Amino acid sequence: MAELAINIGTDPAVVQAQANARRIRTLAQESALRRQIEVASSLGDEGVLSAIDGISQEQIQAALANPFTTLKDIASSARKDRRGIDEGRSQQGLFFSSTRANDLASSAENQQRDRQSAFAGAQSAFAGINDDLEEAKLFADDSLENATFNAQDDQSNLIGQYPGIVGDDVNTSGTEVDPGFTFGGGRLKGQNFKRGDLAGVTSALTAAGYQKPLKYLNEGTRRREFFLQ
Repeated sequence: MAELAINIGTDPAVVQAQANARRIRTLAQESALRRQIEVASSLGDEGVLSAIDGISQEQIQAALANPFTTLKDIASSARKDRRGIDEGRSQQGLFFSSTRANDLASSAENQQRDRQSAFAGAQSAFAGINDDLEEAKLFADDSLENATFNAQDDQSNLIGQYPGIVGDDVNTSGTEVDPGFTFGGGRLKGQNFKRGDLAGVTSALTAAGYQKPLKYLNEGTRRREFFLQ
């Protein structure tokens, strides 16, 4: 008796799921890189920019040349604050006083807190970007896993209907029976069947040694490839 082999690796639903998974991963990675560069560019720290995997030197230099980054704004605000302290205490005759020194120390502490807050905000943004990336990858993996599971489940159902059916034993010669249905080898090679021609396929299978009708051809909704050896 000829054996009907099913190649899940070339199952159109699985192949499409593989392509979709690659596309989802690629788009997610591109989006993550773009968002990471935006966050780091807004912050304006060279170390953070350089740590991004995939960023170019041109992008780093362009970001550092931006005069309106968060860190530059903080530094500019701190300089203005110090000038105000110096001018105010000088007018009061307290330029060399401990009062001015305390004011400057307080200003420096405020600047440091602002910097820490800016870095913490960037770190939180990066964490959110990474979470979105991992979620997209997981979605891609789950979609592919589900498609593969469905194909394997279909194979198991078919194996239960016919004796001698084996999986992943590929013989790529054959004639298209229905979109996605290809029979090759044995007595079915070279025979053409119209879409939904269950009677014709059943008759050919019976002649090849199978006694049960191939109900799967009418019940299946996805493209499948089957091969006779």
